[in-house]
Amino acid sequence: MKMPPAAFSDLKQMLDQTLAFLDLEKTAADYRAKGHTPKRFRWDMFWTIPNETRNAWFDEHLIYASMDDSHIDTALRKIFPQTW
Repeated sequence: MKMPPAAFSDLKQMLDQTLAFLDLEKTAADYRAKGHTPKRFRWDMFWTIPNETRNAWFDEHLIYASMDDSHIDTALRKIFPQTW
């Protein structure tokens, strides 16, 4: 994974905080029932992070200076492997 450990750790922490009250298994089941892809689920969960928090993460870790969306998706797959 190309994402630095600190960026990954912060991403996981942001998602844990944002999704703390969400039943991920039920949400994933709902996505599957509607025919959504695992990628759609991962990115929808990513976009639940508040905009200000998410933008600060992009800026702090210079995400797009050395990575692209495929690298973010790799990190998201590591965070959400059990939900699909």
